[in-house]
Amino acid sequence: MSTVVYLLETDTGRRHRIDEGMELMIGRSIDSHIVIDNSSISRHHASVGIRNGQAFVRDAGSTNGTLVNGERIGAKELRALNLTDEFVVGNFTFRILDEEGIRTLNFKNKKKPGDTSIMSPGH
Repeated sequence: MSTVVYLLETDTGRRHRIDEGMELMIGRSIDSHIVIDNSSISRHHASVGIRNGQAFVRDAGSTNGTLVNGERIGAKELRALNLTDEFVVGNFTFRILDEEGIRTLNFKNKKKPGDTSIMSPGH
């Protein structure tokens, strides 16, 4: 897998670039990197990142859990993700895309390259 992946929020279409070594928190709290204001999401629900070229998701001990390809992962469990995997946080579905996948999606949706946000570990 690439040292850069993109996180696609399939429900909203928002996309986030994740570089090697980054781990982004998804949650309802404003101190999360990806904030989703929805009661199905815990304050700090799950994190997603990439290490040594491998994308992963980790449940943060959330109330409603995190699903990878329909299977609930354990609290605090780190689960490797492949490009074909989907994971669900609360009621929201996410996919991991590589550079080609994001270019294809941007072209299909007539988005410019700058329409993909670049998150930094410190926000």
